[in-house]
Order: sequence, then C-alpha cells, then structure tokens
Amino acid sequence: MVLLACALSARADQLPLSGETKAVAIDRRGIREAAAHIAAVHTTNALTHDQKLALWRDWQSFLDYLLSLDSLRVHSSDFAVSYSAFLAEYRGALEMIDAADAIPSADKIFNDAVPEIGLPANTYAQMRLRFLNVARATDYAALAAKWRATSYLTPLQSTIEEDSKFILDRGKGRGELKTVENAAAIVRHAIHTAYFPAQKNIAEWMGDTKVARKTRSLINETQVNALAKKLEPGDVMLERREWYLSNAGLPGYWPHTALYIGNAADRRRDFGDEFESKLATKYPIAYSQSNGKQVIEAMSEGVVFTTNEHSLSADSLAVLRPRVTKEQKAIAIERAFHYAGRPYDFDFDFDTDASLVCSELVYRAYESALHFPLVTVLARQTLPPNIIAKQFDATYATRDQQFDLVAFLDGNERAGIARNATVQTFRSSWHRPKWHIVTAK
Repeated sequence: MVLLACALSARADQLPLSGETKAVAIDRRGIREAAAHIAAVHTTNALTHDQKLALWRDWQSFLDYLLSLDSLRVHSSDFAVSYSAFLAEYRGALEMIDAADAIPSADKIFNDAVPEIGLPANTYAQMRLRFLNVARATDYAALAAKWRATSYLTPLQSTIEEDSKFILDRGKGRGELKTVENAAAIVRHAIHTAYFPAQKNIAEWMGDTKVARKTRSLINETQVNALAKKLEPGDVMLERREWYLSNAGLPGYWPHTALYIGNAADRRRDFGDEFESKLATKYPIAYSQSNGKQVIEAMSEGVVFTTNEHSLSADSLAVLRPRVTKEQKAIAIERAFHYAGRPYDFDFDFDTDASLVCSELVYRAYESALHFPLVTVLARQTLPPNIIAKQFDATYATRDQQFDLVAFLDGNERAGIARNATVQTFRSSWHRPKWHIVTAK
C-alpha cells in the first residue's frame, strides 16, 4: 500500500497544473508563509507602532490568501481543489493561531481596525472562532472520509496528504468521524459554505465573476478605444481586474500596474528613428514579440507584451503620466524591453530581478527618474501598486508630485459599468478596501 501511494503521488506530481490547481498551490504557500513570518517575531516587550504596522501587513496578507482559498473551496467543481483549499485554510489557520499565541497582546493587535491599510476590526476573533470549534473538526472528518473513497489522480495529491496529516497529528478531527450521521450533507456544507459573514457575499461574487464575467470587463470596448487615443509611451497604468492569479497577496484596492509603450510609430514620433532601431537591434526577440502590442506588464504568465484591448479592458483603470523628460521615458521603455520574458515573481522579492512582480517592472523601468516608497510585506521590500496611488494623493499639488492623471475609469459592479471619475475620486481610491468593487453603490 505504501509503495502504491508513493507511485500514485509521483504520477500525480507529473500532471499538468490547471489554473485552479496553481491558484491553490500559490495561496497555500502564501498563507503558510504569512503564519511563519509572524511566528518568527520574538519579543516580550510592548510593540512599537512600526512593529505593529509590519504585523498588520502580514496579517492582511494572511487574510487575503484565506479569502482566495475560500473562493476556490466554495466554487470549484473539482473536489480535489475544494478539499485542498479546505485543508490549506485549516492548516494555515492553526499555524497562525500558534504564531499569534506567542506574541504579547496579539489578540488585541490583530483585532484592531487599521483603516490605513484597509483592515476592519475583530478579524482575528472571527478567524479563531471559525477554525477552533467542533463543527470545523467534524467537517474535516467528513471530507477526509470522502477523500479516502476518491481514486482519481491530482497534482495536489502530496499537499493534500501532507496537510491532512498535519491536522490529524495536531489532534484536530480525531474521532469525530464516529459522530457523523450524514457525511454527505456535512461535505456539502463544508465545501460550499463561505464562513465569514462579512466575506460571504465577496466569496460568492468571486465565484460568480469567474463564470459570469470571465470574458467581460466593466470597461467596455468604446471606452477602451477612446482612452487609447489619449495614451503616450511611458504612461503608467493602475488596473483592477477580477480575478488575476497574481492578485493574491497584493494588499490594497489597486492590485496591478502596467507600462504603456505604444507602437513603433508612437515611439518614433516621441523618441526618434534612432531609438526605435536601437530597440530592434538590442532586443530582437522582445521587439518581435512586441509587434502589434502596446503594453508591457508582469502577470502570472511572466513579463509579456499585451494589446490595448487586453490591458485596458479592466474593471477600474487609472492612467498616470510621469512628469519626466522624453529621454527618461525612452530609458524606461528600453529597460522594460530588457525584462521581457522573465517569469512572474510570486515571492514579491525586490532584491532580485530574475523574476518580477507587476509593480517591480514599473519600478525598475523608472528607477533613475522617479522615486517610489517601498514597504515591507512578509519581510520583503516591495511596492504594492496601491502605494503608487497613495503617493499621488500625498504629493498632489506639491513640488514632489511625480504624475499627472490622464484618466480614471471607476468600476461599479452593481451598475455593471465603469464611469469617468475625477482626480479627487482617484486621490481617495487607495483608501478603499480590497473588495470595494463589491460593496460600492
């Protein structure tokens, strides 16, 4: 039996990863990493505000991954995905609770409302209540029984076995199977119920969006065409699009940023024939890939060139024009070409540029011309796109202002459209909670 299990796991590990399978793997790693980072905090003294802010950011990342796993658990039609998401949530929560128990006054710290990063009050109490109760252990037992009766292979095989063993070894779920009179009903409840009341509508909307709006954005084709006429090579775009795999773990309302490079004719107009020839000669592969594309961005697929129709078709979009010279814009575009083809950085690690997150591409491109404040998330220096909007607000109408707002299309999920909005509305957008698009009227 052991040899058979090993063989099945080996074969399962060789299966191709679907989008949901990959999402579970990334969210699982993220939620456990957030717990491990908080567990690394060792202090018996009262924490300073800066130390608390670092913990709050890590806690926010934990909740973000938890919510993403919730959506996969509730809405996936693949039992292996739903079950793996359930186990990843459960294990990550137990590890987080252990980590928090070692920090003085952790319950007060993590239950605080932190408006500056969009954390509501009492999130830690809700999380503990959700995972430390008999009903949760009973759910675990019923799902484990169903999984044992399942015989198909999945790339998630090894993580399912590892997480299930961890939970069982911790004494959670041991013996509850004897009390399960209707396991099938419990399984349906455990898989398809969103647990946080405040998140129920969000998790349901996430699932509906994947089905109902998978190919439709709130910004329509007419708006895309009108906006494209206003763009200039070197413009920076902040985007909100539901649901990119790369959104997970990125705090704040704005999760994505991209760099507008225009087409060859646009660049010749702004920077001259010599610059365009230099791009073609220095980066022949990237230049060929950019043909017919106007945007470069880092997504889960890596650093790629995309069309206006793809990148501008978001749910909310702001276009920022750097207050720099044309020469500095040309340098930024050349640097962006240098990074084309590199993988996406799911570690959000700015210490290396072997792989890049979306905002790192913009950061690297304009490194010598613009200043962006980095923040620490899970012990890594990074630049959440939301910080760019925050910086715009903080420096607006001062000598330190680095951008002008070209356009802001503000998505409204309830109305099903995106509307042109003012600079004042954009300035306040970074304050919005991550799920503002669901709750906005």
